[in-house]
Amino acid sequence: MGHRIITIDGAVVITDGILLQDFSFPQEGLVAWYDAADVSSITSSNNIVSQWNDKSGNDYHAIQERGGATTLTSTLGGRNILNFDHACMRLPAATIPTGNSNYTILMVWQADRIQTGINFDSGSNIHQMGLYMSSNNDLQTFGHCEGNNNQSLVAHVGEYISNTPLLATTSYNGVDRILRYSGEFHSGAFEVTEECILQDTGTVNSSLGGAIANSLYDITGFIAEVIIYHRALSASEIQHAEGYLTSKWGLVY
Repeated sequence: MGHRIITIDGAVVITDGILLQDFSFPQEGLVAWYDAADVSSITSSNNIVSQWNDKSGNDYHAIQERGGATTLTSTLGGRNILNFDHACMRLPAATIPTGNSNYTILMVWQADRIQTGINFDSGSNIHQMGLYMSSNNDLQTFGHCEGNNNQSLVAHVGEYISNTPLLATTSYNGVDRILRYSGEFHSGAFEVTEECILQDTGTVNSSLGGAIANSLYDITGFIAEVIIYHRALSASEIQHAEGYLTSKWGLVY
C-alpha cells in the first residue's frame, strides 16, 4: 500500500494523514512577510541581493539601501537565509506602525553585539527590535524606542552567546508592550539608550538590517524570516506563529 506524503518547501509536512510540522501562521492583519527560504522571492546578481519580495500580497518589497546582503551562501535548518555584512534594506513606509498603532513583529535572525534587526521611524517615534550587548556580556533586546524622549523598552535576557540564531517577538496592544526571545517572555523597562538617541532622525523610513540614517548598528549576521502585523496578536496566536517559525527553521529552545 502506498504512503501519502505532502511536502511544503521541500519539507515533509504530512505523511499518512499525520501532521509532522505546522507551516501555517495567523494571516489576519498581516502587513509584510519576508521569507529567505523562498529563493523565488529574492532578486540577486552574483548572490548579491537587490530586492527581497514581500509575500503577504501587499507588495511591500525590501530594496537594497546600503551594502549587500547575500543569498545562497548559508543555510539554517537546511533553508536559505540572507547574510548581512553591514548591509541595510529599505522597507516601504507603509510597513511602519503609525503613532501608537498596535503591532506585532516576529523575526528569526542572528547578529553580533550592538545591532538593529528591524527599524521603523515614523518621524517622531521609532519602533525597533535589536540586540545590545553591554560591557559585562549582558544580552539586551530593545523592542520599542520612543524618539521624543530617547527611551527604549529594554529587556535584559541573559548572557550573550555568539553565533546563536534567535526567534524574537515584540508586540503592542495599545496598553502593554511585550518582548519575547526564543519563546520566552521578558518583561521590559524604559531606559535612556544610546541606540534611540542615535536613530531618532525625525524622518520617515523603515528598514531591515540597520537604520537608514545611521550605519553604526548595521548587523553582521543573518535574517531568515520576518513577519509584520499592524495588530497585536493574542497570546495563542503568538505561540502559533512562533511554533511555525521554530519548526520551519529547526530552532531548539
